[in-house]
Amino acid sequence: MQRENITEVVASLRKQVIQLQYAINRISKENEVISLDDDYNYLFANENAFFMCSMALIIFFMQCGFAFLEAGAVRSKNTTNILIKNLLDSCLAIVGYWAIGWGLAYGPTENKHVGWFLGTSKFFLAEETNYPKFFFQYVFAATSATIVSGAVAERCHFFNYITYCTVISSFVYPILTHWGWSTQGWMKIGINTGNIHTTYLDFAGSGVVHLCGGSISFMAALIIGPRYGKFVPGKEQEIQGHSVPGE
Repeated sequence: MQRENITEVVASLRKQVIQLQYAINRISKENEVISLDDDYNYLFANENAFFMCSMALIIFFMQCGFAFLEAGAVRSKNTTNILIKNLLDSCLAIVGYWAIGWGLAYGPTENKHVGWFLGTSKFFLAEETNYPKFFFQYVFAATSATIVSGAVAERCHFFNYITYCTVISSFVYPILTHWGWSTQGWMKIGINTGNIHTTYLDFAGSGVVHLCGGSISFMAALIIGPRYGKFVPGKEQEIQGHSVPGE
């Protein structure tokens, strides 16, 4: 009788050991899956950051393209002025976007009605920041200001140029970015009409960046008017660029 009891106890213990071993193996596999998932998320975040920084560098070199294009389209005496202005675009934009622009564009806002139009936090990068995204948005801010440079070449005083460049990269572009790309922006939120949700989509900045720069360029050219010497009484005087390919 005792042998039978002992046998039953041993069998029960073996069964429990097997169940315990199974549970341990399952937990181990779950931990491995969690670890692999963490590794994947870490790798994905780093690859995404690398890609964003790489694309930001390519966009940054648009400054060189704009500078060469504008320098060739103006008279040789104004080449230095054009190159200095395009250099200052990047310098002024990084300061303005760091201090004010990033907060206006992506700073969270507790008041949703204010949040429809602009951000109210993260000025001077005071809080946790996605630095690759910040760098990417900074080069876009500089680009939106540089677009205007070609429209006012040889027609705008140097001080006026750096003033509007600072305003565009620090205020105008960030607010438009908030409208179209921030999760709180009124254009990004969109409008619900019945079963249809209408929202604003801009994957590469055709509106936020290029329409912004193009609209400002048009208004600047309209307000400033033609270059000195372009029109003489009763005649239009052609002003040739000093180095324009294809001419």
